[in-house]
Amino acid sequence: GEAGMVDQELYGSILLTPSGKERAKEVFHRHCMLKTFLTEILGVRTEIAEEDACRMEHVISDATFQALKRHLASPQ
Repeated sequence: GEAGMVDQELYGSILLTPSGKERAKEVFHRHCMLKTFLTEILGVRTEIAEEDACRMEHVISDATFQALKRHLASPQ
């Protein structure tokens, strides 16, 4: 499979490998954090925040994501 993330038989079901599942969890976590930041901190409408988070979750650097996590975790 693609980069060891997916197992697929020819014309069969697609299954995530354990590393694929872990990566999917990471991307989903990034998505949720980004959407929260966009809606709750910046006041972006939910529909727009959803679309933007979908784009951003794949390209945000780890350093920026860690800073975002710290910001959201700190008392406001």
